[in-house]
Amino acid sequence: MHTGIPEEKRPDYFDRLQELIGCGSLELIQEDGKCRLVYLMNDAAESFLVFEEAVVTGFCDKKIMDNHAVLDLYKEGYILSVNQGGENAFTIRFRNMSFEIKLYDYGDIGHFWIEDDEDLRWLNYHILMLRDKMLYLGREAGTEEEAALASLADFEPLYFFPSVPIEFQQTCGAGAEEKKAAAQVMIELAAGDEKLVRQLEKYKQDPSLKQARKVARMMRKKEHFYVIETIIEQMRIQGSQYEKRKYEHQVNDEIKRAATRKDELQKEGYKVYWFWQEPFMIGKRDVPFYAQLMIVDLRGWKKKVWVEIYKVG
Repeated sequence: MHTGIPEEKRPDYFDRLQELIGCGSLELIQEDGKCRLVYLMNDAAESFLVFEEAVVTGFCDKKIMDNHAVLDLYKEGYILSVNQGGENAFTIRFRNMSFEIKLYDYGDIGHFWIEDDEDLRWLNYHILMLRDKMLYLGREAGTEEEAALASLADFEPLYFFPSVPIEFQQTCGAGAEEKKAAAQVMIELAAGDEKLVRQLEKYKQDPSLKQARKVARMMRKKEHFYVIETIIEQMRIQGSQYEKRKYEHQVNDEIKRAATRKDELQKEGYKVYWFWQEPFMIGKRDVPFYAQLMIVDLRGWKKKVWVEIYKVG
């Protein structure tokens, strides 16, 4: 983003605006009498740059990744002019910017795009989500316990269980020291599972792809599900300290059917986790609600996991 405005006269949160322009995709939401530019939106947080007293000319096409912007002084405020790759252009006149952030309970949220190992994929998704929350919003946006869980984004064995389709998948870009620190966090979470802890200690000493693969194979096994269950519970505890998103939807037949199914499965000895898929509070409210049952069968010699989905709104 180009500007000739001296640093002392720039609007509040100029650096975050510059960061967004440089990232490529821009999403402008105009509702509730506010003009917001999406900063970080995930299940744990909704955050925005808010243009105060904004007047928008044209529209922002969030599908265009090539954005070139110029920020100038304008009367008693500023004007942001954005050229979107020569295909589109818009301007925003505004007095100043503020930053809006809302933290939400993420422990009961689930997204399941890939079949098999859904328990481990759920962990992968939530750990990366927490990492983004702490990375972009700062350590003050979470607790020490959340920071420890977020550090597992550097735990390479979990990358064998991606939660999203291949075009969105990430690789573990951590260095050896970050991998070792993440391994120590996992060792502490796995306390009581001596066999897994021994393998984690080997991985900590040699955080190679070969050792990561060995740990990943062990984490899939029935006898180590206790550790996965422990981390899921920790995620849910940490998430529960934040406000739940509030929507006006009634208990319909699908919710009743999901509740009945959950009770039946638990009576038969299955472990059942109830997760919601729900839209954000700001924007994107046309996303449907789903109740989802993640079912874990530990009754046989091999662990089985699957998800049943119920559309509830």
